[in-house]
Amino acid sequence: MRRPLPDPLPDGTRELGQHESGRVWLDKLPGLLDEVVERWQLSIGDAFPDASASLTLRTARVDGEPVVLKLQYPHREVEHEAAALAQWDGNGAVRLLAHDPDRHALLLELCEPGTPLFGLDQDAAL
Repeated sequence: MRRPLPDPLPDGTRELGQHESGRVWLDKLPGLLDEVVERWQLSIGDAFPDASASLTLRTARVDGEPVVLKLQYPHREVEHEAAALAQWDGNGAVRLLAHDPDRHALLLELCEPGTPLFGLDQDAAL
C-alpha cells in the first residue's frame, strides 16, 4: 500500500528537491516509507516540522508504544548517526531502537517535552 507523504512536507525536507539528488530521493521516499512501515509494523502520525535533510514522523509500534521514524536523506553528515546513537544507548541522546542502513531509516525513542537544541547557545546545548 502506497502511503501518502505529509502534505505539505516540512520545509527542511521539501528543500532537498532543489538539487537533482534530492529530487531522486524525494521520488523514492513514498516507497521507502512503505517498506519500513511494513518491516517495523508502524502506524504513521504527523511529521516533525523542524526536520532537516530527513523525513521524521511520529509513529507507533503495534503495541501502541510511541516512537519516531526518521528517513534520512543519504549524505555525509548522517553516515555515523546510527552508530553514535547505538553507542550512547540513550545516555544524553534518544535511544536507537532499530536501524535499516539500506533505507537510511532509524527507529528512535520519542523524547518529549524538550527544548530544541538549535534554540540554545552551544554551551547550553552540550
